[in-house]
Amino acid sequence: MGAHTGAARLTRYRRHAGRVLYAERLRQLGRRHLPRAVRKLGRRVRDFAAPEFEHVPEGWSRARSDPLVLDFEANGCAVAVEHEYEWASFLAAVSSREALAINHELPAALKAPGDHGAHNRVMSFAYVLGRVAQGREHVSLLDWRSGAGHYYVLARVLFPALGLDYVSKDAPASCALGRRLVPEAAFCEDDSCLDREYDVVLASSSLSLSEDWQTLLRRLSLSTRTLLSVARLPTVSQSASTVFLQRAYARGSASASASLEWALNRDEFVDSAGAAGVRLVREFSNSEELSIGGVSEQIARRGFLFRPADGGSA
Repeated sequence: MGAHTGAARLTRYRRHAGRVLYAERLRQLGRRHLPRAVRKLGRRVRDFAAPEFEHVPEGWSRARSDPLVLDFEANGCAVAVEHEYEWASFLAAVSSREALAINHELPAALKAPGDHGAHNRVMSFAYVLGRVAQGREHVSLLDWRSGAGHYYVLARVLFPALGLDYVSKDAPASCALGRRLVPEAAFCEDDSCLDREYDVVLASSSLSLSEDWQTLLRRLSLSTRTLLSVARLPTVSQSASTVFLQRAYARGSASASASLEWALNRDEFVDSAGAAGVRLVREFSNSEELSIGGVSEQIARRGFLFRPADGGSA
């Protein structure tokens, strides 16, 4: 009882401390008035008091004991609110002549101009879509847990002459928002979208959010006609797969919620993909690394491109 009470108090403390220490107003004041050495010390204090990331050795059982860890639908509501607020800024960035260094997963206050990692992700998506589009006038794409359809907008900008049958699978709140913002696309709240095949299946920042990722990987593979792209997957190279937590307030969110995510052993993941019926075509570096206490190595976000082992011509 005492341990449970202590853990609950620590969770409440970190939630309130985090909302203060990650506040954008405080960051702006620090950048404006404090010397670099003091800001660096402040970040260390912040990361100790209310870390954005936390190792979760107990794994997914944390979701059943921590009320701040939201389920798929509840988290979708929080994400939809943020995406609607940022949509006009996203469209303006995509429509400009600037580099497509667009991280639609971050609030505007946290986006850095010239974000090379974001540009790399968009260009990696362009590479995948371009491989499939060769010699074709029309391509079908399933975007798994896609939000409001950001990748549909990016695809239209990258390949304006390409016909696109775009289907998004996400939580009901995100699908409702997507139907309003991107009426040309199709949005699906359930798994019925997996009853057919697609030229491209995209799972960006999403496979690792599923507790039973192996089953999901098999189902996505079965729906892949040509290419399966798993992007921004947290991976480790030397250690076993493990679970970590990310707190939303550290991304500038108004929500005090958190989400669990896998950091998958790279070889285990690729072997599981082979068992699911797809073979590796290419890996992508996303230039994102996380250092989390309790994890013996840095977690690197990687991208993987697969094709069906028995076919796929791209």
